[in-house]
Amino acid sequence: MIRRLLTPLRLAVAIALAVCSSAGLAYAASFGLASSHLYAWSQPLTKGSCAPAESDAEIDASNPNTSFGNQSSETVQSKNGGNSYVLIGFDLAGTPCSLPPTGGADSATLTIVVTGTFKGPDTISAYPITSPWSASTVTWNTMPTYASTPDFSFSGTGTTVRTVTAPIDAGIKSGAFYGWMLVDTTGANNATTTLAGHSSTKPPSIALNFEK
Repeated sequence: MIRRLLTPLRLAVAIALAVCSSAGLAYAASFGLASSHLYAWSQPLTKGSCAPAESDAEIDASNPNTSFGNQSSETVQSKNGGNSYVLIGFDLAGTPCSLPPTGGADSATLTIVVTGTFKGPDTISAYPITSPWSASTVTWNTMPTYASTPDFSFSGTGTTVRTVTAPIDAGIKSGAFYGWMLVDTTGANNATTTLAGHSSTKPPSIALNFEK
């Protein structure tokens, strides 16, 4: 058997080859390369956060053809002479969120401020709205359709916070999100729940963490 001693030159060459090989594997791994296989990865999603633009409106059975949109306060009422509902909507596709249907919600939290109650507090239920509406024109007689099952309910005064990740994520992916209809579901006892509206300092808001 012939044994060859590693001369300084041969030793340096061996070390250089080992370093290059190791660096090549690390470089390949960073691009999804393993051994002789090439893996095609999709472009990574962009993550961020935003507060989608909000609009709201009160619709009143006692004034069925009058629009009460984007006021400083909105009232949900159960009254003998006719109820009042409040619509709350958020623009997910427009500025500042600009979310395409290929995006999604990692988390979404809705905040509503209840400024007062009269003959209450009653339970307010939030039903998903299922057709378009505009805060500047919607009335009791032109109210949009809404689902039969609420996404959430609340009562009392102060700040109420609800997780709404699932409906917001679905709204982003469908490209159509119409918000919620707030209805007094306790009973017809002339109770009034007053909410801080669009033109107030504490309008309804959503803190949204997204990917797109």
